[in-house]
Formats: sequence, C-alpha cells, structure tokens
Amino acid sequence: MTAKPTQQGRPRNWIFAELRRRWIEAEPGRSSVKLGEHLGFRKQTISSFATGAEKRVPPWPAVFILLSELGLELRINADAGEIILTKRSSRASAGDATFQITQEDMTAPF
Repeated sequence: MTAKPTQQGRPRNWIFAELRRRWIEAEPGRSSVKLGEHLGFRKQTISSFATGAEKRVPPWPAVFILLSELGLELRINADAGEIILTKRSSRASAGDATFQITQEDMTAPF
C-alpha cells in the first residue's frame, strides 16, 4: 500500500481504508455493513474511519483485528517515510523489536 499525502485523514485512516478494502474483497457478500457488525461499529463509523471524515480515527484494536484476520503485518520504514502492509512473516528476525499486545491492551483506550 502506498499512502499518498493528498489522501484525507491520517495514516491510520489510510491503513484502515486499505484493510477494509481487502477484508471486503476476501469473501463474496462482504460489505462495510458486515465489517461494522463484525467490529462492533455502525456502517457510517466504518466509512468515517476509512476517510477520516469528522476527524475520526479507527482504534488500534480494530486495525489489529483486521491485520490478524487477513494474515498481514504492518511495517513502518521511517527512513523512507513508508507505511507497509505485507504478508505476515513467520517470525521476527534477530535484532527486531517486537512488542506483544495482550488482550487487556486490546480493550484499553488508545
């Protein structure tokens, strides 16, 4: 995914928009309505998360759920100013910093 600076919203909105697109395309019959039901939000909220309308930003737990279900991981390349969605690798490489997210973290306000 290449996020362009002209996109509305913040980087987390761009990430969510791409995850929403991939989640919907993964199975026939999926829609923003079904994604909202799945994540516990109204369809309008899902759309606002994707576009950044009303300055809404999707909560990290929603992003993590979609990453997990789609078998993706999020990488940030600060040197290149890139946010990368890629297929999940099997393990972290030596020297990688890995932050474990607990179930408690998933329900905490971000």
